[in-house]
Amino acid sequence: MRLFLDDVEDVHALLDEHCASVSIHAAHAVADTVDDLRGATRAELRELKLVSQSPDIVVQLGRGSVIQTSDGRAGSWELAARVDVLLKPYTFNRDPMPLLALGAAVFVVGMEQLVQWQYGPAGIVTFLLLAMGIKTWLPCRQSRGGA
Repeated sequence: MRLFLDDVEDVHALLDEHCASVSIHAAHAVADTVDDLRGATRAELRELKLVSQSPDIVVQLGRGSVIQTSDGRAGSWELAARVDVLLKPYTFNRDPMPLLALGAAVFVVGMEQLVQWQYGPAGIVTFLLLAMGIKTWLPCRQSRGGA
């Protein structure tokens, strides 16, 4: 997750507006404002937490965002959801895309060999156009490939 201090300030302002107190924890240091983080090192910013009280909400920012609330009231859940909406564009989960791409490539090469053995060069061209159309999700390429 890559956030700038302005983004952290937005989350801090939202929590500060609705909570009795908000503190910022960067590694072992505690700050009251986002401006106090300007001199922090990268290592300290990797372990960034915003802790609010009344309602109790903890927002952990690091490789991903984790939002926790121990307060059972609806208002605290709603506030946690609003923080989540603020952070959603910056959340990059590690997805299995490289593994899926490798699996798709192995499948395509295997099908290509099968088609080449069964239908010859015309089958290969048709299969490649179809596979290229499916990969890019362009209907015009899919229809050309299916012909």
